[in-house]
Amino acid sequence: MGGYQKIFIIEKKIIKYYNTTLTNKEAVMKEEDLDIRDTYEWINAQDLFNRVYAHRPVFSIIVDGPAPGASWVEIDYILRHILEGFPQFFPAMFQRGEYLLRIGKTSEAEEFIEKAFNAAFDILKDEEEFSETITQRTENLGELLRYDLAAKYMERATRLFPDNAAFYDYLAFYLLQLPGTDKFSILNIQQKALDIEPDNDFFINNLGWIYLVMGNYGEAEEHFQQAIDYSSESTAVENLETTEYMKEHGMTYSRYLLRPTDKNKLDDLRQCVDFDEVARMCKAYNSDKVEAFKIHHLQKNTLPPHEILDALYPLKEFLKTTHKSMASGEGIFLFENIDHFFEKSDSFISQFIDGKEIAGQPLPDTTLDSLAIFYDFLQETNVIVPGQYTRVMGRINLLKSVTRIPPMPGVSWQEIDRGLEELIAETPRYYPVLFKWGEYMLGIGRNPEGEKFIEKAFTAVIDVFTKEEYRDEEEEYEEEGGRENLREIFIQKTETLEELLRYDLAAKYIEKATRLFPGEAIYYDFLASYLLQAPGSDEKRIIEIQQKALELEPDNDSFITNLGWIYLMMGNYEQAQEYFRQAGELNSDNTDAVENLEMAEYMEDHRMTYLQYLLHADPGETREFSGAGEFEDVSKSFEESNADKLKAFEMLHLQKQDLPPHEILNILNPLEIFLDIIYESLEDGAYFFFENIDLLLEKVRYFTYQFLDRTEVEGEQALDTIVRSITDFYDFLRQEKVVSQDQFNRVAEQINLIKVEFSGKLDHYYRICDDFTLDAEEKEERVNELFGI
Repeated sequence: MGGYQKIFIIEKKIIKYYNTTLTNKEAVMKEEDLDIRDTYEWINAQDLFNRVYAHRPVFSIIVDGPAPGASWVEIDYILRHILEGFPQFFPAMFQRGEYLLRIGKTSEAEEFIEKAFNAAFDILKDEEEFSETITQRTENLGELLRYDLAAKYMERATRLFPDNAAFYDYLAFYLLQLPGTDKFSILNIQQKALDIEPDNDFFINNLGWIYLVMGNYGEAEEHFQQAIDYSSESTAVENLETTEYMKEHGMTYSRYLLRPTDKNKLDDLRQCVDFDEVARMCKAYNSDKVEAFKIHHLQKNTLPPHEILDALYPLKEFLKTTHKSMASGEGIFLFENIDHFFEKSDSFISQFIDGKEIAGQPLPDTTLDSLAIFYDFLQETNVIVPGQYTRVMGRINLLKSVTRIPPMPGVSWQEIDRGLEELIAETPRYYPVLFKWGEYMLGIGRNPEGEKFIEKAFTAVIDVFTKEEYRDEEEEYEEEGGRENLREIFIQKTETLEELLRYDLAAKYIEKATRLFPGEAIYYDFLASYLLQAPGSDEKRIIEIQQKALELEPDNDSFITNLGWIYLMMGNYEQAQEYFRQAGELNSDNTDAVENLEMAEYMEDHRMTYLQYLLHADPGETREFSGAGEFEDVSKSFEESNADKLKAFEMLHLQKQDLPPHEILNILNPLEIFLDIIYESLEDGAYFFFENIDLLLEKVRYFTYQFLDRTEVEGEQALDTIVRSITDFYDFLRQEKVVSQDQFNRVAEQINLIKVEFSGKLDHYYRICDDFTLDAEEKEERVNELFGI
């Protein structure tokens, strides 16, 4: 706060100097024929305007949205003072209008934009200077998705300079973006540009694009080819390919943007090790879907422009992060690739966490909100199926709880409790904050407070979506989804409780859903799953609940598979295999049923419980019955063996209740990061599994350093976290006879020695990391030398 105030004082001094200068009447030149920009008033306004932007670098309103923190609040304060002193200084009017448009103050913004254009039209007489200013400002309005305003002022420009072809070209483009505009009038405007400059290949290409959007493929192809004949480097080459694809598949442009991914081509490119082309294709698919999202909401007027931008900017930042992960060819990120989203989402989101904000909002929450809106759009447009959407939303909600900023120092839980109660009393629809606080407190082990907020949250949700007194107008209630939202919330929030290992709470609230919606089979299926994982549950009741789901949907192969799984967990291999076969016969694509059947046969042959299978199933044998043979399959089987042991750790401690859920996660979550680091470092043909002590000890110094670099916590806490996780987990493996006492001693001794050594070097390490005079390569070299890597 101190730095903010200091800078603000400097700006107030500038304003004081500026106001004093403006009121010096002797300095004001009076000649009527003088260009207003030559007056001392304009020059002083320009000077202050330039000073503000020179001493405070900020994000562009257009490209990035309003800058983090108070930057734009301060600048807006200066802009207002400039305009109070000199109302005709249109650069400040434009800047202020664009800022207000970006934050959603539409009416006030449009007044400033109108005044700014009026002043610019009056002051700018030279056509070249006028063209440069008007073009830039209407382009800014286009970036702000206010194509209506851009078209309005560009149309005025065509009347002032009727022979300027570029103005007609711009006007046609802006009108094309607006819903309901007559396409034939747009064609006439673009044709006017070509009448003035008939050989302009850019204008010809754009005319082809208008025909393409209208669905006239023949005219589109003809004009694209004509543009290519004028210039082989024209974007018409790509546009012609797009036209041919749309024509072949009978697509509109909106459906083209959401076209199915050519997975066969991507696989062929990966096998040919053409990762650059793979990355280019993936970027194109993802970018096109983001563009479709923008067009969809503009055409349907479902979101105001500034809210579309609020979603688009974090999405684009998110894509930058994901595309970096594809550089090595290890993975392909596509929005519809839900499994990859699950695999990488934690690391993607963690890269946004460093106190960054957008318009005062924490960037992780902003990004997750954007992803939620975007995946809802993908479900609505059938790019993903409802089941995939539900899974993604469960992950997004979990990430929100994990990346939450803790409460401010000095604020007690009792104060938070009272404040939230008052908030919910005033605005009963605002239940999300109760869920957030409840999930956060469960995550840090404050169970009584967490459970209380979760109870209040579900109570508020049920009240909002079932009780008449909490509803607004019936029409609004129906638009918001009514009871359908209640169904989604129960699934999403209980899945979040599952991720927090609170299966008992998940079961408690999904059971409420079965009473609210007794005819919905999915809730019984969820309830049986949660009870199966909660300690001390009645096995007979679990089977009855799963059978209830099947009574409602007797041909649901997923429910049949899950009933088989329940019997497997109870040690009834014969019944389990029967249901797995039945599910496979109903649906040959049910891979879960096939894999579970193989697992059940293996467990029966080896007389194993599920816990024993997780701990002792040999990766080599697992590989045999799963049919793996190639390197990727072998590597996957070892990774699955490691994941099984993590699952065994979770199951055993939940059953024994000797560790609370948040403590189990505090051990498992760092281990998962540690495992990712190990897998990424392995050379082709090398495998890692927990029993491979020699490989771990050989590289544990490097793995620990990488963990320091990736974890969200810093300093001693980061070291304590990973040392405790590894030590406790290997102690568990020792107790379960997976590793020997000697192996455990070797791991514990080595990791604790590294902790002592690294602890004394942390300050030096962070100084290297923060040294802006060093490039990335120099930093890596010094860190490697520091840690002896």
